[in-house]
Amino acid sequence: MSRWFSDRLVTMSVCTMLVVALCTITAPTRAHAATGGPASQPMTLADAVSRALEHDPSARALAEELRIANSRARLARRDLLPRLTLGYSMMDSVRYAGPDTSSRRISIGVEQLVTSGGRRRAGHQIESIRASAVAQEHQERIRGVTMAAMEQIARVLIEEMAHNLFMQMHEVAGDQLRIARAEFALGLVTQSDLTEMELAVRAVELDAVESRHSLSGRRAAVRRALGLDPDVVPLFRARVDPDYRGTVDLEYLRETVSLQQAAALVRAKAQRDIAEHELRVARSAWLPSLQLGAEAHASGDQFPLHEPGLSLTGSLRFGAPVLPNDTRVTLGTGAQDERTRALSAAIHPGDGLNQLPSFAAARLALDQSRAVVTLTRREIADATSEAIERVELLRARIDLLRRRLGLQRDISAIRDVQIRLGEITRIRALEQDVETARTEVELLRTIAAMFAAELHLIQLTTPERHPEWLVFLEEEI
Repeated sequence: MSRWFSDRLVTMSVCTMLVVALCTITAPTRAHAATGGPASQPMTLADAVSRALEHDPSARALAEELRIANSRARLARRDLLPRLTLGYSMMDSVRYAGPDTSSRRISIGVEQLVTSGGRRRAGHQIESIRASAVAQEHQERIRGVTMAAMEQIARVLIEEMAHNLFMQMHEVAGDQLRIARAEFALGLVTQSDLTEMELAVRAVELDAVESRHSLSGRRAAVRRALGLDPDVVPLFRARVDPDYRGTVDLEYLRETVSLQQAAALVRAKAQRDIAEHELRVARSAWLPSLQLGAEAHASGDQFPLHEPGLSLTGSLRFGAPVLPNDTRVTLGTGAQDERTRALSAAIHPGDGLNQLPSFAAARLALDQSRAVVTLTRREIADATSEAIERVELLRARIDLLRRRLGLQRDISAIRDVQIRLGEITRIRALEQDVETARTEVELLRTIAAMFAAELHLIQLTTPERHPEWLVFLEEEI
């Protein structure tokens, strides 16, 4: 194999490793319009992430759920405010042995819950915790969709680089096959050598076909995630770093990062906190609630009403499960010199029996939620350890592949000399060049796998730091 061939292959390999997936910010254009080819849609990384969030049903549902949870948390505070009551009543009576009577009454009142045995405060805290949990889950989903989009885009760019590399290798192999056929015509090589060369070229064609199929699959996954039409080819204004060696500080994660902020653990703790407050609610069912009120009213037999009045009320309720009871005291003034005092009490035997199992159920729910927190903490710790080990394994594999690739490139000049000396045939040199190209592709795909593993690790531990730690995928200026 000539030195021109070796230099050309090495140059093309380096150029392929540095190829940039470029696109403009202009409106989508039609590729191969004359032949009715697929549409190419350029977009930036920000555009891609935005589309992914728009077309993710879980993110949309969580955004709506967050709005509802915040509304419930705000409405739960209404118990802290007095309740206003507007009333109107009328009564007409017919007496057979006397004159008919009629009465009209309008009123405006205000009531304030003074104490509820802690149930009101616990209810507010439960709604606040639920709103915070939904907000956390919403942010987690946004980060998850963002990281998934970044990973898919990176894999598309990697597969484009791999496909370009195989196509260039196929072009070089075709040139070598034409040379071999000319040499066969001159009697310089045997039929067996020519056949082996054709087999090698077919193997390169197979690699190119498989890489094209893999690229099509990656593009299809991105189209589904971004909500693009099936005939659209996304072109990203981004580049990947083929020399990426990882930026996540694994020792920092091992030694200093606390798993207390892991999303799954935060969710489990939120459920535990809710269970604790629900247990307090169940316990406080035995405690009394006190409500005070005031009402101003006017009455009379016809409008305009000319008999004003004022009343003050106090209500005390005991929610004992066996004998729940209500006591109500009213003091008021009426028409002219009228003064009123009223006391009413009611007992509802057995009305609170359904509360008897609520305490046991709340206690069981709290125990289960605490067990889930403990289990989740262990699972996250194990998953984090496994993720760190996977990143370490992929980094070691990348180092070995880079060493192998460096050795394969170093012997390219030696192969050129060996061909001139007749020590190896052209087919052997081509086979070795094909192995070099395959090593490059394997290296690229392993780098993409390490990038995905780092994304997973960051999402497990410190998702808020992914823009700081990941520089593999960058916006193209």
